[in-house]
Amino acid sequence: MITLKKIKIILFLILGFLSLAVGVLGTVLPVLPGGPFYLFAAFCFARSSKRFDNWFRNTSLYKAVFAYIVAFGKIPRAGFFPEY
Repeated sequence: MITLKKIKIILFLILGFLSLAVGVLGTVLPVLPGGPFYLFAAFCFARSSKRFDNWFRNTSLYKAVFAYIVAFGKIPRAGFFPEY
């Protein structure tokens, strides 16, 4: 039996892979921006799996770049990303 939780996981995975594909196309094609699609793909993958979300939050990229932004809601004044 398919529950609402499984439907949500499948929907976020499909949206994540679609936006990842459009992001890759945006990297190659100069007309289409890739960055917003990569961010949306990361959001969808994080919502689809707790394991992926925990893995991403423990990477050095997240700790160096995004932890301050998530904690304080702004980019640090000393520089864009001083630790990275």
